Amino acid sequence: MSMQAQEPKKGVPVARVLMVLGTIGVIGLVLLGTRGMFSQITLHTPPVVGEWESPGKPWHLSFRPDKTVVSKNGPVQELGTYSINYFGTLWVKLGGGRLYTAELHADMPNRFDLIETDTEVPTVFKRIEGPQPEASAPAQVR
Repeated sequence: MSMQAQEPKKGVPVARVLMVLGTIGVIGLVLLGTRGMFSQITLHTPPVVGEWESPGKPWHLSFRPDKTVVSKNGPVQELGTYSINYFGTLWVKLGGGRLYTAELHADMPNRFDLIETDTEVPTVFKRIEGPQPEASAPAQVR
């Protein structure tokens, strides 16, 4: 008796199809999840440029638009730099090498807690309101 030659199997194995579809499905779910997560994030940090002081302490900070800061702590004055990252964290590095951080919040635009990274001691700072322009007296008509 002669053996019949077996015909080769045609088609794609089911296991391979399931693996490819499963991988595409997982990648799609991850992309949809990250897109939804990032669409809910609204980043709005209040501007820090201006004059700030610590109530109860003789510490005054002056943030400039060119990303430099002047720190006056009593008679001592230091120059430094600052930056604000994507998540609204203020980083201040003074000339003496000390590093400070603060979380800026849109609901408290005139206040932040500056924390020294070495000691983790917070210092509250409030914005100094500039001099209010005097309201001019209305012109009298005669």
